[in-house]
Amino acid sequence: MPEAAFDVKEALSTEDLSTEKLHEFRREVHCRIDLRSQVEELVADWGGVAKKLSSENKAEVRRGTAKWLLGLSEEAAGILAPARSGKEKCYVLGCALLEAGRPHDALVQLKEASDADSSDPQISAAYCEAKIRAGDYEAAETHVERLVKKGTAQAFYLKGLLADAQGSHGAASAAYEKALEVEPGHAASLFRLAYILDLAGEDARALEIYEQLRKLRPTH
Repeated sequence: MPEAAFDVKEALSTEDLSTEKLHEFRREVHCRIDLRSQVEELVADWGGVAKKLSSENKAEVRRGTAKWLLGLSEEAAGILAPARSGKEKCYVLGCALLEAGRPHDALVQLKEASDADSSDPQISAAYCEAKIRAGDYEAAETHVERLVKKGTAQAFYLKGLLADAQGSHGAASAAYEKALEVEPGHAASLFRLAYILDLAGEDARALEIYEQLRKLRPTH
């Protein structure tokens, strides 16, 4: 995504933003001060974006999404909650609620998003994480088993997170290591692995991983 080619207003005004594009956009916003400033300015004067979208509801959903892109999860949730349901609203609200430490509320939204598009890998992964964080381990295990067949780093991370939540730190570490074989810079797996090593007293390796995380952009 070349710096000069990225048009923030055009991106926010796009009627349908895929979940993959949303995450790419969020990474860019967190890595580039200029883009963050542009999003902040547009959110402060939203009319120019709103008039390009198909409805008032769509404009409000996208305003909530813009807040989430900036990392303002609680503010995003407040805007999105009263909006009419739809894939973007439910997915972004679910992610925002997860980040705000409200997994049970997130689970409701992400189920709706999954019902709207069960084939979307971003939605499926977020829905699975909500099950884990909400303590629905039996349902999460079935979900993880399906995802792991795809062999993605995110799937192995979720397998590790489930083991972690159930106190199986050895199995969790093995799953995070597997995720890192698939994607060496998978930030969430690096963070959880470092945390487990830290708890186990393996300070040198934990610090090495934390230092690796510190250099990643956006910072986890």
